[in-house]
Amino acid sequence: MLVGAPFPMELYMTIIRHDDLKAKGIQWSRTHIIRLERAGKFPKRVRVGANSFGYLESEIDAHIAQLAAARG
Repeated sequence: MLVGAPFPMELYMTIIRHDDLKAKGIQWSRTHIIRLERAGKFPKRVRVGANSFGYLESEIDAHIAQLAAARG
């Protein structure tokens, strides 16, 4: 547990950027990911600044697990 943290560390959410998706095997362009988001086929972005966005790592991991489970 993080010293002084009000919650256990596992409850904290990590935000990852588009470039970090590549390390998880997601090689799609930003444009393609935005299209998938709008179609409800990819987790939605989280605004982290005026002009920057990221993704909740837990949602990305769950999405990858869902894709793996769907293949049968």
